[in-house]
Amino acid sequence: MHRGAAWISIAEYAVLAGISEQAARKRIRIALQTSTAPQVRELHGRGGRSGTRYEVLLSSLSEPLQRAFMASSEADDMCTTIAHVYGSPPTPAPFRPSMLENQDYAPEALEAYERIEPALQHPPRSAARRAAVATIAKQAKCSVRTIERKIKLFEDHGLSGLVRKKHADAHQRRVYVSKAFDRAYVEAGYDLSLLPKLSDELDLLIKSFWATRAADAGTPDICRGVAWELAKECRKHGIQGEGGACRDQG
Repeated sequence: MHRGAAWISIAEYAVLAGISEQAARKRIRIALQTSTAPQVRELHGRGGRSGTRYEVLLSSLSEPLQRAFMASSEADDMCTTIAHVYGSPPTPAPFRPSMLENQDYAPEALEAYERIEPALQHPPRSAARRAAVATIAKQAKCSVRTIERKIKLFEDHGLSGLVRKKHADAHQRRVYVSKAFDRAYVEAGYDLSLLPKLSDELDLLIKSFWATRAADAGTPDICRGVAWELAKECRKHGIQGEGGACRDQG
C-alpha cells in the first residue's frame, strides 16, 4: 500500500494510458525534461539496469485515469488510503480492457483512448482542453464535434464507451429462404437449426436450374421449379404447406 501521496509504477501507468511500456517511458522522459504532466519522481534502488526506477504521481493524471486506477483490482488495497488522501471515495470507472464486454474490441478502444488522452489532461470546458481537442481533430482529420463526442462517451462510460457497438447477429444471415417463408416457418414452431440447411439447399437448386436448359424459360419458370423442388425437400423433414420459396436473386 502506498503511504501519503499515491505513486504508481511505469507499468501501471502504461496500462491506464493504454500504451506500451516503451511509449510510457518515452512520455516520462519528456515529462522529466520539460516539467510537464504527469509528475514523475526518480528512485534509486531496485529498478532497471541502472538501478533507477521512476514512478508517476497518481493525482497528476487526468481524473478519468485516477478513477480507473482506483477501480482496478490492483488498487483494491489502496482504496482506503486514496480516499483519505483525496477526500472522496473512489468512483469505479470501467476502464481496463478486461472490463470490456468483448476483449476483441480492446485494441480499438485503447487506440481511441490514446487519441483523446491529451485533452483529458485538462479540465472540462477549459481553454486548454478546447485547444487540445482542436489539435487532436486536426491530426485525426475529423471534426472537433467528433472528438468531443468520444470524450463524452469515455467520461460517461469509461473505455467501453469507445467501442463501436455491433449487432450480435451482424455476421449472420438474416433471410434464409424468404421473409415470408422464414416468418411462417418460425410461427409454425419448426426446428430453427434446419433453416440454414434449407437455405443452402435453395442456393444449390437455384444454381443448378440456371445451369440447365431451364434457364431459357426465364426467371418465373425457374422460380416455380425451384419452389417445387424445395417443397419436396421440406416434406422430407416433415415441413408442410410452405410455398413461395423462391428468393429474388437479382
